[in-house]
Amino acid sequence: PLTKLQPIHTFNQKYDIVKKENAILKISNEIILPYPPGIGLLYPGEAIQEWHLKYLDNNIEVII
Repeated sequence: PLTKLQPIHTFNQKYDIVKKENAILKISNEIILPYPPGIGLLYPGEAIQEWHLKYLDNNIEVII
């Protein structure tokens, strides 16, 4: 993973909700956990990369 911040530094930070296509290289503020299978795809502090977004549904918005 491309970690930009330690997870503890993402808590209590201001965040925005963006469309999936605008999320590349933004920093995740929450755990992104698609279900199924229920395995974490992104964790707080990781930079969102294009390959992460390929696993997500087209209708999802991402919290950054």
